[in-house]
Amino acid sequence: MDSDHTGIESVNRITESDRMNVMSFEYLYNGAGVGIADLNNDGKQDIIFTGNQVATRAYLNEGNLKSEQRSKLVESINIAKHITCQQQN
Repeated sequence: MDSDHTGIESVNRITESDRMNVMSFEYLYNGAGVGIADLNNDGKQDIIFTGNQVATRAYLNEGNLKSEQRSKLVESINIAKHITCQQQN
């Protein structure tokens, strides 16, 4: 689906250097991770994208395949390098 419809747009932009390149960091272009979790306890699964050199982006699920970017929701959580989601009942 098009990002104009879903509201989701994420790009893992990489700037290579002598120290940061695919030869010294094999998984550089894989990104840091994608998490699916209900971040705001509304019963809908939300999405978090993390990247190696880009800011973390969180998208709240509004239903009907639409989301709203709410990255400030996760700014205080240090998940810039990886993400793990776990459900607590």
